[in-house]
Amino acid sequence: MSAPEGLARNTTPLVDIAHDLRRVSHRRDARVLLVIDQFEELLGREPTANAASRVLELLRASIESDKSPLLVLSTMRSDFLGLFQRNAALQGVDFESLSLGPMRIEAMRRVEDGSYARLPGSWDNAEIRRVESILETLVERRI
Repeated sequence: MSAPEGLARNTTPLVDIAHDLRRVSHRRDARVLLVIDQFEELLGREPTANAASRVLELLRASIESDKSPLLVLSTMRSDFLGLFQRNAALQGVDFESLSLGPMRIEAMRRVEDGSYARLPGSWDNAEIRRVESILETLVERRI
């Protein structure tokens, strides 16, 4: 795996993979969205969690790499936002916060039985527009 010609060698394995994905999909100008669910698991409770720290450092280096096509979208419990903001590996990283509020009881039941992902209209239109707006803003900042 390697970055396209003319790209500074300031790269990471994630950036290399993103460039490879763009190449094989014949979409060399595409942004590559990396989705991380339960991001709080990377924050840990101990500041010396080596594996998690290395992943966070890799993510940061990847999104800050010259001409990186990566955009990271993650989910995290709101009670970890402070830990996220204080994490040394993430200091100064641009981020947008979107709080969705509590789920309805019937939606929680659908999550438990696996049918939530198949349910049309799981989010209301305002929530979807907010996520779209955040993604558009993040893309504009990186171009």
